[in-house]
Amino acid sequence: MQRSRPLAFLLLAALASTAPLTVAHAQTTQKIVPRAGFAIAPLPTDEPVRDGMDAIRDLVKANHALAVHRSMTPEQGVEFARKVHAEATKIRQQTKLSGEALERLSERLSEIEAGADEVEGKQPGADPADGMLQIDAVLEKYPTEFDHPDWVPVKGRR
Repeated sequence: MQRSRPLAFLLLAALASTAPLTVAHAQTTQKIVPRAGFAIAPLPTDEPVRDGMDAIRDLVKANHALAVHRSMTPEQGVEFARKVHAEATKIRQQTKLSGEALERLSERLSEIEAGADEVEGKQPGADPADGMLQIDAVLEKYPTEFDHPDWVPVKGRR
C-alpha cells in the first residue's frame, strides 16, 4: 500500500505540471467566439420579421386581458389564432433570413403558434390564459435573441 502512494503522487505531480502548458497552448491556438443569439451578438432581423413580430405583439396586447381574465369568447379565440397564424406565415414567406437566424426564428414562431392554438382552444382542455402566457414568454425572450431596434415589450414601454 505504501508503494502505491509515492507512485500516485508522482503521477499527479506529472499531470499537474503539464496541465498549465496544455491550457496555455489551447488558449493561444483557439479563439473563443460567442455564438450568435446571445446578448453579445443578437441574431439579425429584416423588415418582414420586425413588421410581423410587431403585429403579433399588438394582437397580444389587444387580446391579453380577455384571455387572461377568461372572458374571451370562443369566436374571439378563433379570430386571434387566425390572425397570429397569418402573421407567422407572412413572416416565414417574406423573410430573407437564413442559417441560425432563420432556424431560431422558426422555433419562436412555432412556439407562438402553439400558444395561439391553445388560446383558440384547439385541444380539449386548452386554456386560453395559458396560451397567452406562452406567447408572452416567447415575446419576452425575442429581443434577447434578435436585433429588433425599438422593440416595445408587451408589458410596459421601452
